[in-house]
Amino acid sequence: PGAWYCYCRNGASFSKGYRPDRFPRKKRLLLEMERRLEGIVPRERFQAYTDRQLQAMARVASVQEAAHGRAAKLTGREVGRRLRAICGDLRLQETLRRYPWWKLPRMQAAYAFAMRFQLTGLQRLLVALREKR
Repeated sequence: PGAWYCYCRNGASFSKGYRPDRFPRKKRLLLEMERRLEGIVPRERFQAYTDRQLQAMARVASVQEAAHGRAAKLTGREVGRRLRAICGDLRLQETLRRYPWWKLPRMQAAYAFAMRFQLTGLQRLLVALREKR
């Protein structure tokens, strides 16, 4: 009884499909949200939420980069360069230093650890493991 939901990945979806500029665009949106919130409430009231959102946006963008790299048969070096471009973002690194990512669910914590220390090989491995499920 109740609702039944069947989730499927749609690679052609605008929101889930690969976009090389996904992280910069999402980050720009988040920074604008923070700017507007600062006029309403003190930063300490929303900082944890926006930190969590930024690291989640980076995780989604880097997972897509790793998956796209494998599908497009890019070299490991090229995929690593793209992942480092996301993970090397100064604001993201500041967020990962501040945010208690080790309290996240296991796979998310492992991915946050890989982003924090820019371990691109581990990121690619975690994406491959996720897709084998």
